[in-house]
Amino acid sequence: CIDACDSVMDKMGYPRGLIRYTTENALEGKKSHILRPRLIGYFVALVVMV
Repeated sequence: CIDACDSVMDKMGYPRGLIRYTTENALEGKKSHILRPRLIGYFVALVVMV
């Protein structure tokens, strides 16, 4: 999907990167947080199951 969008944007003469994997913080130049509460919860659940 991302590759298709970039090729269409190239054909239309628009800048690439309309659809991409990024965060709002990264777009604004801020530091992104890797350890979010959901990720910590998943890790705890995984440890409990093992």
